[in-house]
Amino acid sequence: MSDPLAAAHACAPEIDDVGRTAFVTAQWRLEESRRPDRLFDDSLAACFLDRSTEQLAAALAAVLPEAPRMIVLRTRYVDDRLAERRRDVAQVVVLGAGFDTRRHRCDTGDAAWFELDRAPVLAFKAARLRKHGLTRRAAYLACDYAQEDFVERLLQRGLDPALQTLILWEGNTFFLPLDEVVLVLLRLCRRLRRFDVVFDAMSDQVIARSTGDARVTAFAEAYSRLGAGFVSGLADVHAFARDLQLDVVDHQTASDLAWRHPAAGASGLRLFDHYFLTTLGWTAP
Repeated sequence: MSDPLAAAHACAPEIDDVGRTAFVTAQWRLEESRRPDRLFDDSLAACFLDRSTEQLAAALAAVLPEAPRMIVLRTRYVDDRLAERRRDVAQVVVLGAGFDTRRHRCDTGDAAWFELDRAPVLAFKAARLRKHGLTRRAAYLACDYAQEDFVERLLQRGLDPALQTLILWEGNTFFLPLDEVVLVLLRLCRRLRRFDVVFDAMSDQVIARSTGDARVTAFAEAYSRLGAGFVSGLADVHAFARDLQLDVVDHQTASDLAWRHPAAGASGLRLFDHYFLTTLGWTAP
C-alpha cells in the first residue's frame, strides 16, 4: 500500500494523511455514480481524482471489499437528511468538508453554505473546481476546527446563531480523540440556538480491535498504516447524546441502511453493525 500512498502524496503534497482520505471517499463515490443502479450521482468527484488516487482507493478496497459500500450508504444517508431538511434549514455547515460536492449536486434551496477544512484541502478543492469550469458556491473557512473556535469564525463570516442550522460532519469523528468530538459539539451548543448535526461514528470495539472479525481489524490497521488511524468510537450513542443534552433524531447502523437499499448490497460483515449514521438535535433552553 506504500506505493499508492506515495503517489497520493505527490498528487497533493500539502494535504496531510487524514485529509488525504478524502481522495478515497471521492473515488468510491465516483465509482458508485457510474453504476446503473446507483444510489446517488456524484460525477463531480472526478474533478479531484487521477490514477494515483484510484490506486490508493483500490488498495484499501482490496483489504475490505465492502468498504466502498459503507461510503455509499453514508453518502446516501447524508443526502437524504439534507433533502428532508432543505425547506426548513436556513444555513448548512460542513465540518471537515474534504471534497464534498453537495452544494453543486444537491437541491440546497436558499440555504447559506459554509465549508470548513484545513487550508491545503480547500485550496486544492477550489483549484480543481476552477480547472473544470465550476465556481465556488460556498463560503470556505480554512481552519483546524477541532483545535480552533470555529463557531466564532463562522459567526464572523455571517452565520446567524438564531437560525435553524444543519451541520454535516461526515467521515471525521473516528479520526479525532473523543474529547475533541465532545468539544466540537459543546461549542455548537454554546453559540447556536437550534441545529441538527449529521455524523458517522464507529463503535469503541472497532477502535479496540475487539469486534471478533479479523477483516475489520485488518481494515482498521490499513488506515493506521496510511497515517489516518481510527482513534475514537462510541459505546452507546444514546448515552453519549444524553450526557450532552442532545436529542437523538435518527440513529441507524450501516446494516440497517444496507437492508433498506438493496442496491447497496447487504453484508454480514461485522463492521456494518459497528458503523453508525446518526442525527442529533439541539434547541437551546
